[in-house]
Amino acid sequence: MNNPESVRSVMIPVGDGFILLPSAMVAEVLRVQESKVAQSTKKHLQGILHWRHQQVPLLSLEKLSGLPPVESNEEPRIVVLYGIQEKIPFFAISTVAAPRILSITADMLKDPQKLENLPGLSATVSLDEQTLYLPDLQHLKNLLEAA
Repeated sequence: MNNPESVRSVMIPVGDGFILLPSAMVAEVLRVQESKVAQSTKKHLQGILHWRHQQVPLLSLEKLSGLPPVESNEEPRIVVLYGIQEKIPFFAISTVAAPRILSITADMLKDPQKLENLPGLSATVSLDEQTLYLPDLQHLKNLLEAA
């Protein structure tokens, strides 16, 4: 039975941890080889994803924030997210592996830490000894508006 206080969430692998988002933000998870990405000249954009007849900005949170890249034996993915502004209805982030879906309650998250020095990320929390990054959606919105 579902806990009414739990939030269905997604953990997206990036750097040495995971981005934590509510699953309602995820529009679709794509395999990289099935995706058409045009390179971008903007340093904060990895490229432009051609997805469902739309041009979707593709971000690499590792490159943006300076997180160390990690190697994975899993297939890399692109996670398309619902936009954080009307002007850009979708944006995407690249990841080294498939995201994980789980239900989270507030008491499961431990050791919150505010981040000042990682652009695009606002805080970290721990879940079962794993580092979860919370994105700075305002910073990402500003980057996308400038693109």
